[in-house]
Amino acid sequence: MALDGIDEKLVTDLKEIFDLFDQDKDGQITAAELSEVMRALGQNPTESELQAIIDEADLDNNGALEFSDFVRLMSDKVKPISLDEELWQVFVMLDRNGDGRVSKEELREAMAVLANGVSEADLNEMLQAADEDDDGHISYEEFVKVMKTN
Repeated sequence: MALDGIDEKLVTDLKEIFDLFDQDKDGQITAAELSEVMRALGQNPTESELQAIIDEADLDNNGALEFSDFVRLMSDKVKPISLDEELWQVFVMLDRNGDGRVSKEELREAMAVLANGVSEADLNEMLQAADEDDDGHISYEEFVKVMKTN
């Protein structure tokens, strides 16, 4: 169901993102949760920048964002992008050192945040599924291929 006239697909996508940020699953995103996820994604916001993000949408002034606050905040900022743009953004997020390849360690770090960690066996399986040239890294081309086939 759409929220306040906002596209249903966007609301669904925002709910998935909200759930990633809401690490303790209490239905709110605190400044601390926002900070942890942003830092894991390679951002380094100051405390005042984090608080400004919270303050912008926190209508009930409780110091945290409920889902409706988050939708209000993000719906103005989210622009539709193509699948290729989205895949590039995800790849850049995963490639923390910027060398154009995703290493096992970079994949592990991302999964620790996004999936609350994964087993070594699952990590090896992900890497093996994507790493076609068996160099121990996932190139952008390998990443796109595996993402578009799944």
